Amino acid sequence: MSETGYIYRIPETNGWNLTQLINKTVGQPGWTFGGAILWDFEPVMKSANLRPIKQIGQTYIDISGDFGHAFSQHAEVRWKRRGKEGYDVLVLSEQTQDETLQRVFSKETEETRKHRQLGESWKVQTNDELKIMQTGPNSRRLRYKTYHAPNGAVQFVRYTEVNS
Repeated sequence: MSETGYIYRIPETNGWNLTQLINKTVGQPGWTFGGAILWDFEPVMKSANLRPIKQIGQTYIDISGDFGHAFSQHAEVRWKRRGKEGYDVLVLSEQTQDETLQRVFSKETEETRKHRQLGESWKVQTNDELKIMQTGPNSRRLRYKTYHAPNGAVQFVRYTEVNS
């Protein structure tokens, strides 16, 4: 089955807007994971620098660390920390998110409200197989969709669902 994918990039935003964007695009039930590889990296913590896949809480979304993913069947939001409080964000969804982005960033100044749609002619393929992502005592397998660029090449894997 092939759908149309929408890809948006917000090159700089703050933690408050990031959590609002996750709430409005990913929703419930959703999952998140992330970690520290640069800004908050602690060598003695080893693999504890990475956050395991967890269900998104009703009142709190963990955006700590240097990068993260929040995802559900509705959308995936990916972020990378750009400094102490700034984030570079990517949104992948099979529905347009223009209205949601306008609401989340409506109070931003024109300069910081530079979200833009990267593409809508991308084809999305649903994969029935489960991708193994996390092993160990809390082993998780993820369902995913692949985003194909206009030339047909797979460019993104969008996570959609967690199966234990």
